[in-house]
Amino acid sequence: MTSTPEQYLAALTLLRTRYANLIAAARATLAANADGEADPLYYLRDELAAHPTLPPHPDTAGESGEQQ
Repeated sequence: MTSTPEQYLAALTLLRTRYANLIAAARATLAANADGEADPLYYLRDELAAHPTLPPHPDTAGESGEQQ
């Protein structure tokens, strides 16, 4: 299966958004730790729980019905 440029752009956009959210969670965790919050890792755990896996590669999605 050949992916279109639009599919690659959509996948790239999703990955960049998730990366930005992960960086924001890491920064919030560091700030919470510096502020002495009781559970500074909450921000990081929350973000990681929201997206436990990466999306499937556009060339392999749907071929076998399973996500990789």
